[in-house]
Amino acid sequence: MYVSNNIFNVLISLDQMGVIKRDRENEAMYVNSLGNEYKIVLERKDKSLFVEDSETSYKCFMRFYNIIGIEVVTLFGSEIDMSEFLDTVYFFLESDQTNALFSLYTLEGMCCIKFTKEYDPPMKLLYNMYIMRYGQNDSLIPIATVKFDDETISSFIDLTYFAFLIDIDSIGTSEMAKVYRYVDHDLWLADNRDKF
Repeated sequence: MYVSNNIFNVLISLDQMGVIKRDRENEAMYVNSLGNEYKIVLERKDKSLFVEDSETSYKCFMRFYNIIGIEVVTLFGSEIDMSEFLDTVYFFLESDQTNALFSLYTLEGMCCIKFTKEYDPPMKLLYNMYIMRYGQNDSLIPIATVKFDDETISSFIDLTYFAFLIDIDSIGTSEMAKVYRYVDHDLWLADNRDKF
């Protein structure tokens, strides 16, 4: 089960007090995977830098760097895409599903992201995030396997929310993406009851 750590609460408090000076055109944070195999840089840029008229306000980038600092892949989407991505991750963690799929863009085209659960020999639950690119005949070509435990996936979710979505209600896109702090499962169910 997903349990939030204190990093999120501290970031929320600092942001609400105005201590964190935020550059709305270019924001970046990073989180490490289990064992520091990958550094995931989360960066948000104002979409007006790229296009003048858009239904969303930001381009959100997830850059994956390997242990020696080489960029392996960059995934990107809008704040709405990232909201849906986090919803998928969170409900995968909370459910009995053995895997979950999601797609995000890269410069080379669409990428498939697959989450799976596995148990370490002492029965510790681990999460795998497989990033795969579509090849010929819709085959999937593996790019990276990012491993998380409960603590690192909690940090990943919290910092992704903080980097991409924390102020979504204040930018006028709340009608397009309902974003909740991933704690109250009943809020999501109430808002998505008609989808079931």
